[in-house]
Amino acid sequence: MTLTTADEHYLASQQAKLPDSLPLRFARNQRPESAALAEFVAAWQRLVPQIPIWTEDIADTALPGLLVGEKWRFHAVPAGFKLELFMEILAAVAGPEPALAPDLWERWQKLTLAPELTIFVAPQCPYCPQMVRQLIPLTVAMPAATVTLIDASLFLDVARDQEIKAVPTVIVNGFYRLTGAFQLGELVDLAAKTDPALLPTSVLERMMQEGQAGLVGEMMLAQGKIFANFLPLLWHPEINIRLGAMVALETVGGEQPELVAAILPTLWQEVSRSDTAVQGDLIYLLGEWGEGQWLQPLEAAWRGAADPDVREALEEALEKIRERSPS
Repeated sequence: MTLTTADEHYLASQQAKLPDSLPLRFARNQRPESAALAEFVAAWQRLVPQIPIWTEDIADTALPGLLVGEKWRFHAVPAGFKLELFMEILAAVAGPEPALAPDLWERWQKLTLAPELTIFVAPQCPYCPQMVRQLIPLTVAMPAATVTLIDASLFLDVARDQEIKAVPTVIVNGFYRLTGAFQLGELVDLAAKTDPALLPTSVLERMMQEGQAGLVGEMMLAQGKIFANFLPLLWHPEINIRLGAMVALETVGGEQPELVAAILPTLWQEVSRSDTAVQGDLIYLLGEWGEGQWLQPLEAAWRGAADPDVREALEEALEKIRERSPS
């Protein structure tokens, strides 16, 4: 999907407003939509050579797109109104903070969590540009929201899986929805009433990445339970995510160890399904929070362990439990 002559003229008229350096990345893979995005990237590099777009390869299970800093994921080919929106997003990221109305700004500042927003658009949608523009200030005002923009006509399978019946549709923190033209105050209301226990795993994962593990732990303490969507982070393939989740768990266990003890059977089930590194971390948690009833299963696992790293982790876990549970 190449840029039209009008698109190229618009791009040429706007590029002088941008700095020479912007946090722009092209996340590509083997999905067919990636090829359309690659055409745009090639046109950008020809027309705006002073502002590079860095390319990174991603898994085919992920959506290809253009990433603007850490707050915008643009899963659409910037053409027509989408090009205008893309340039406005870049200008907002590079320039002064776009203003929110004072009453909205005050309400936004009171949010505990930075919301995660997903907006589905389509090329012929008359309301989509206005609705996307409402979201731009929310990605630079604190707490800064993360916005994933998806062209429903390009990613038909995603729109179908999400049961998108009309555009624009905004999904707030994975479950609340606004469809059609909406007031920004409605979105702020939904973000404010989000139940932390219902936050999707993707939002909790982002909180680990942003150093908010302690906050997640405090939220679970406040509700007196380990969130179900939090558990997969403890066997996440990325070590930094797992470590963040372990910090959150320590926050909980320091005050209510019985909450951590209650999830140990779930962690034990995941040990045999995980690779060596993840096994070691899960066994570590069993050693930190397990009591005497865990000695027998861990000893049996130690006798059958072939991997030296797993065997060492089991030995350390058993030693900690024995120290707390002398015979």
